[in-house]
Formats: sequence, C-alpha cells, structure tokens
Amino acid sequence: MALSNEDTFVSEIRRFVREHCPEQDSELGIGDDAAVLPWAPNTKLVLSVDDHCEGVHFRHRWCPPESIGRRAAGSALSDLAAMGAKARGAMLSLHCPKSLSSDLLRGVIKGFTESLGQHSAVLYGGNLTQSSTLNLSVSVFGELTRAQAWTRSAARSGDDLWVSGILGRSNLAFRSLDKQSRDNANNHNEAFLEVQKRYLNPTPRFDLVDSVIPDTAACMDISDGLARDAGRMARASGQCFVIHREAIVSDSVRSLAERLSLDPHDVVYQSGEEYELLFAIPAEHRKSLESLGLIRIGEVQALPQGGHYLVDDLGRNIEESLGFDHFQKS
Repeated sequence: MALSNEDTFVSEIRRFVREHCPEQDSELGIGDDAAVLPWAPNTKLVLSVDDHCEGVHFRHRWCPPESIGRRAAGSALSDLAAMGAKARGAMLSLHCPKSLSSDLLRGVIKGFTESLGQHSAVLYGGNLTQSSTLNLSVSVFGELTRAQAWTRSAARSGDDLWVSGILGRSNLAFRSLDKQSRDNANNHNEAFLEVQKRYLNPTPRFDLVDSVIPDTAACMDISDGLARDAGRMARASGQCFVIHREAIVSDSVRSLAERLSLDPHDVVYQSGEEYELLFAIPAEHRKSLESLGLIRIGEVQALPQGGHYLVDDLGRNIEESLGFDHFQKS
C-alpha cells in the first residue's frame, strides 16, 4: 500500500521507536521541528535533519548552484530557529551524479557554507556518494539557552497567532521562476525579482531567538504552507486556530498573485518553504510583538467537540490539504 500522507507515516515511525528503541532521555523527540536533549548546565542540545532534493525542492534550470547550497542550509537551520535555538554546526551528506560539473558542486558548497557562516555555524564534515540526481541531506545542531524550547504543542485558548513575515512570496517566486524557465522568457522578471531573490536566498529567523518572545510560546517554521503547518500546530496543541483571512494577504502578494491569475488566499495557504515562523503567544504580549514587526493573523480558541482544527474568521473550515505533503496524491 502506498504512503497516504506524511503525518500518518510519522505516527508509524513514532510507534516503532516506542516498541524497539531504549527509553528516550530527550526533552523533545519526534513531532517538533527539532529534537532537544539535555547537554550542559543551562544549555540544551537541539538537533534536526533536512533534505534538499533535485526535482522536489529545486530545478537546475532556474536555481543557480550557490542558491541550491544556500536553500539547503537555510531550510535546515530554520528548524533550529523555530525551537528558539542558536545554530552551531552542520553535517552534510552530498549525493551527486558522476556527470555533474565540479564548478557546479563548488558553487553549491560555496552557497552552503556562506549561509552557515552568516549564522555562526560551522560545517564539521559529512559524506559524499554517487547518485542519479543531486541531493543534499543536512544535519544541523544548535544550543538552547532559554528556559525551555518553543514547541508546536504549547498553544492555548486565548493566544494570538502571529507570523514573522509576509507569507505567499515563496509560492509566487517558485511559480514565476518555473514559468520563466519553461517559457524561456523574462516577462515576469522585474515584477517578481524581489520575491525570487528572497526565495533563492532564504534567511532563517534567528533574529527572533534573543527577542522578547516568551519561553512559553508555541512555534514552528512554515515549510509546507500555512494551511498544512497551522493545522499541524493546532492538532499538536489540541486547539482550534482561527485565521483572519484579510490579515494573511499583503498588498504586494495580492498584486503579484493577480498577475498570475491566482487566488491570493490560496497562494498564502499553499506557500511552502517560507521559513518564516508561526507563533501562538498570550495576548498580554501583543504590544511588544508588534514592535518586532510580527504580523497578527488570528487567535487560538478552545476546540469545539467534533469541530475543525483550522477555520477562518467566518467559521469556514480551511482545508489543510492546500499545503504541501510529499506523499499526498495530486
């Protein structure tokens, strides 16, 4: 039987771990953006792994080598930021075809190490192997000095929902880059240049790690789209997330979506690889969070019996399937 979706398979993995592995000494294990282990006095070790695969996360025809490396590093590091941790290091397993040019690989590693260095992280080693396509498997680790990690399961009724930046830009960048490469044209280039640059050079939100955001915040990074990831966080917390439709679409995203004849709300709900952070934080912190430039997009309510985990402010269910899932049937 084929895999139906990611979340179901992750639940199966969790079951095998309980049955076959020793009792865990981790503070957080499978189910969050990263694992958290006791480490040193007042410090915890945070670990995560991510993959960046040709044909899934990038296409050579529109993603330059250095951007492949930057995006691979940025996506992995973002998981550390989502836990409230600072990056310290990485290991890289590089799978590449024999036919791939050495100049292309140098560009990939240059972009990868540049991204690490920008966030005070070091490449400590890894592995190199032959493959039919170019794939980067990235393990990252960081340190947590907060009293506790930000987790997906910490949202409570009455919390505000916040995002760390404008959503939808990654979806628009991917679509415009793909269209340009297929059409062999630059007709979208000027209008879409800013979102494309951001997409090809992501910046994990480590700037928020030392901010006034409280230790009790619920958080995860938005890698599979707001609909999918907000739904995951609501389920982990056992709450209902209410999304304010007009709060999630910026004027710039609306304008670019219309250029591509797309519904701007669907663009935001579907937009993966954002690497912005989704927070649920008690309303008493609202003023200080606004000063950080965060965008308030909704609130957390108690989950009604038999109710939906994710709805808009008109009470309509938001389909979590709008987001990305590696195993979802199209």
